Order: sequence, then C-alpha cells, then structure tokens
Amino acid sequence: MRKKITGILMVMLLFTTVLPLTVCAGDPENPEISDATGDARANVDLQKAWFFEDSTTPEYLYITIQVALLQPQYQGTSQNLVLWTMNNVKYLAFGGVGKYMGGVNGLYADVGRAGIFSQFTKINGSMDLTTNTITCKIPKSLIGNPHAGDALTKTYAGTSQRTPLMEKLGRDAYFITWFFQKLGKSSLGWMDQAPDSGYGKDYIIQY
Repeated sequence: MRKKITGILMVMLLFTTVLPLTVCAGDPENPEISDATGDARANVDLQKAWFFEDSTTPEYLYITIQVALLQPQYQGTSQNLVLWTMNNVKYLAFGGVGKYMGGVNGLYADVGRAGIFSQFTKINGSMDLTTNTITCKIPKSLIGNPHAGDALTKTYAGTSQRTPLMEKLGRDAYFITWFFQKLGKSSLGWMDQAPDSGYGKDYIIQY
C-alpha cells in the first residue's frame, strides 16, 4: 500500500513539473494572442499570434502572426506587428506585406525596441499564403539576449493597411490610420489589434 501511494505521489509530482513546460510555449491551437474575426478588412483582420522556439536553433525566437488574408500583391503595405516587454524594455517584431515593401515575395520583416523613433534591424521572415501567416525569425541577441526562464510580458499585436500615399509619408503613417479611426472612420477597418483590451498571455523563454 505504501509503495502504491509513493508511486501515485511521484506521478503527481511529474505532472506538476511537466505541465508548466507544456503551457509556456505557444502554437496555433494555444496562441498567446487571439482576436475576434470579421472586425476589419480581410488583409488586416488579425486572427492570432504566438511565440515559439526550436531546440535546434536556441539562439532564435520565432513569432507567427495570422490574418484572414495575406495580399503580397497589394500596392501599398499591410503592416503586422507583435509587441512585448522584457525587463521593462519594450520590443517589436514587424512583418510588412505588399509591393511597396520590395521584399522577397512581398514580405519585409524587422525587429527592434518599440518607440516613436525606433531603429530596426532586418531579419529573416517567411510567409505562408495557405495559412495566411507571417513568421519572424529573431536573433535573441537583438531583443535583450533572453535566457531560459525569462518572461515576455504585455504581449499584444496590431495590423494596419497603408495606401502607397500613406507609405510615402513614412512609418508614422500608422498615426494617420489611428487618426481616421478617432474621426469615426473605424468602419473602414483599416487596422486591428489583439487582444481588444489588455494584453495577451506571457511567454516563457525555453532555451
């Protein structure tokens, strides 16, 4: 009887140690950030975003953002952002889609500290038109060198659609989109954010 109880306790202990490891990593079924669908134009209708890592490339952090419809042939740009905070520093990963970006297959991805006049570094990114996702491959050295156990907090995501004219005005064109919304033009669906209020789930660095 004593051996049986000991065995049960050991199994319970195993579950309590493994469970946190299984819920700290995001995936399409358990994203850190999610949003309602149908509340913006398809190319900026944010669905979800999640963080993940690969044990074979521990020096990178991956972030995937999904919208209702990717349009790499759009004449302007659809901006896709994921933001988070680590050690009181805000970071931002960005993937732009559209002809204006001039990137590979219409995709441009970069990363940097979040701020009004932020400086960004070009990173590798991939685009999947089947799942309407953009994935950014981020060297951890560019985002504060996080180590296993570090928490990425205050996670959220945003999208916006910019016309070629807005692009010529620079990246602060995001403010123009926001301004139109404040004028009651939000029905145009030029931008979306997730979650609609507050923040998404934290992500715990694994490697």
